[in-house]
Amino acid sequence: MKKIVIYTTFSSLLGASLFGAVSVSAINFPRFDVDTNFEERFSPRYTQLFQEQASMINATIDEVVTALVDGKDLLTLAKEKGMTEDQFDEKMKAKRDAQAKSNLDSLVSRGLITQAQADKRINLVKSRPVKKTTKDTIRERKNN
Repeated sequence: MKKIVIYTTFSSLLGASLFGAVSVSAINFPRFDVDTNFEERFSPRYTQLFQEQASMINATIDEVVTALVDGKDLLTLAKEKGMTEDQFDEKMKAKRDAQAKSNLDSLVSRGLITQAQADKRINLVKSRPVKKTTKDTIRERKNN
């Protein structure tokens, strides 16, 4: 009787283990190997971003990338290129306004909002005051 209980228990555990192994192998676990398409997927976006930043502060893409690698922020590089904080903030506001208008135009063209709603929103975005960009405000934005 004791042998029957042991064999039954052992076979039950073995069956459950095999069932678990088969079940787990059917699940798509995240892979932690190297993403070979990373450069292809993200390189165009970062190239575009660096081009926009460089043109905004009258720098080259290499200067922007080197500054970021050296731990400098865009404001510091802009100051090195002879731009004042006020000029930098105005350019950032102009860029923000242009992006907002582009996004709203897209929503209007897809019929998700009306032109009147887009105009109201763009006026709200344009009426926002220019935020002074200092190292303290950059830290605050990163922390929030």
